[in-house]
Amino acid sequence: MPSMKKTSKHATSYFLLMFVIVIIVTIRFFLHDNLIHTPNSLAPSFQKGLQSLWIRRNFFKNPTKSLSALLYNNTTGFNLFLRNLSTPRAHQAASSVDRILCPINSILVNATCLCKEGYQGEGGRAPCNICKAGTFSSSRGQEHCQPCAFSANSLEGQTYCEQCVNETLNKRVLIFTMDSLKTTLEAVKSGGPAGEIFVRTSLETVLTSLGFKIDVADHDMSFAAYSNQALGAKCNYYRFFIMDPWTWIERAPSGMLYRARPILAGRERDVFILDFFGNKQLSLAGVSLNFPTEQRLSAFPTNFGGSFLGFFYSNQTLSKAMEASKKRVVVMNETAGNASSTDGQQLRGVVWGKKPEYLEKGQGIISAVLEKCELVSFLPQMGNLQAKFPRLHNLGYKTKEEFREILASSKFLLGLGDPLSGPSALDAMMVGAMYLNPSFPNKNSDYPEELKSFYTSQHPYMAEHGGAYVCSFNMISRSEPDQAQLYQCVERALRSKLEPQIPRHFTREEYESRVRSIFARYL
Repeated sequence: MPSMKKTSKHATSYFLLMFVIVIIVTIRFFLHDNLIHTPNSLAPSFQKGLQSLWIRRNFFKNPTKSLSALLYNNTTGFNLFLRNLSTPRAHQAASSVDRILCPINSILVNATCLCKEGYQGEGGRAPCNICKAGTFSSSRGQEHCQPCAFSANSLEGQTYCEQCVNETLNKRVLIFTMDSLKTTLEAVKSGGPAGEIFVRTSLETVLTSLGFKIDVADHDMSFAAYSNQALGAKCNYYRFFIMDPWTWIERAPSGMLYRARPILAGRERDVFILDFFGNKQLSLAGVSLNFPTEQRLSAFPTNFGGSFLGFFYSNQTLSKAMEASKKRVVVMNETAGNASSTDGQQLRGVVWGKKPEYLEKGQGIISAVLEKCELVSFLPQMGNLQAKFPRLHNLGYKTKEEFREILASSKFLLGLGDPLSGPSALDAMMVGAMYLNPSFPNKNSDYPEELKSFYTSQHPYMAEHGGAYVCSFNMISRSEPDQAQLYQCVERALRSKLEPQIPRHFTREEYESRVRSIFARYL
């Protein structure tokens, strides 16, 4: 008899355990996502109150779901019970309950739906987004996926980064900007962006000296070839990317929509934008590129929040400029006249800008200056400007070296309001010529609205740092200068005797120091 009682007690315990398992299986197979779905932001006590209210109202409508919810009301105890059951079926049941109470890719922890490993969400809570390739999340409740180190990589949704087989991969950089296009390089002859090219080539030179291998895409097809090669590699083939406000985006295969270039996905912290003025919004066709503001690189210091990269004059360039300024060689056509000062410079000015529209907008400035001295320009064609300004001598297209040589033999560089900033004003300083800088105190320029807050003159950097090498004059309107101030600037320039000089910000040493600071984590 005692043994039968003992057997009966074991049988009762067995059936009780089976009953619990049946309940768990019921939860696993019959419950759906609409059981209890309260927001993460609700306090635990308020959430439990809602659960209890739901159970009372729905018990007779759906007793199975109500019973399951009742069992789950004590979240901590129930989870502990499930974790202590060692069977795989029990663990599946626990996972099922998490899916019932939380959105996909999240798990319930202390009445809060936390993002699972391999996912991220605001505050680490649902809704959760999968970690992109090249990033990972190793624990629950992560707000941001962490990037892999350069010598490692990961697939989408990974909880770890896999070490690359070859940790001595080349220090490669991919550059693709509008000024690296073949068509742009050719357009420089007719007034294209020479300044942007100077910024890019300066960066290429210094990065190469620091041991990086530079790939420069000169067309969409060549960029696609570089990208396919990189995407096929196991690890991050390129350490970082140099783009501009227009090249980071491409048409999707459908041809109807735009998207960020696939090679940049998950690598936003490795994307640097060469933005000459530092003001461009990186949002095109409804697509945005989210990356640290300090990775927007400008040609001159600005107040738009990016980093000042700039460019540099090589020692060879400086030597040539010094030599040209000493010789004061006169390179003019036969009709240009030859009045000169005692230091060998011609008593004339050089007009800044290779586009006819610059001169057309600046006719008021040109007319006033021509009353004092002659001017030379470098337009591909003069058109009707020659008839309007017979004392304006156009020399046609000149190389950068030829331009500096002519500038060295002149007294000043005349700004017309456009182009903005640019190296030419520093070229004048480098060869011992003065720069005449139009200012717009009443913001009456035709600059884009987002630039007017900073560009109150054609060249803010020279206005602040130029010293004796710059003379600013106000513009009454976009086309009409304050003639009294302009005359004073012209007379001051014609009397000046300036030695060649370059601001320290644009020496090789200062420039390389900025490059090392901006790209420090890759060195």
